[in-house]
Amino acid sequence: MLPGMVPLTNQNTWVRNGPGFEFVTKYTLPAGSGFRILAGPSSGDGLMWWYGNGNGQDFGWVPDQNLTCH
Repeated sequence: MLPGMVPLTNQNTWVRNGPGFEFVTKYTLPAGSGFRILAGPSSGDGLMWWYGNGNGQDFGWVPDQNLTCH
């Protein structure tokens, strides 16, 4: 994935304030929501994470495994 891409979430996805599960959840995107990639990837907890925002909400991090590009 590249900055500017808008993959869809493949399941309900927590958007966090850092790249890892220890970071606070800011909000949840429902399955099928677009998530605009702005930066990344970064690693945390053995996963790749992408920074961006979904549905016009605040910026945060989501795990790569929760995103699907078509």
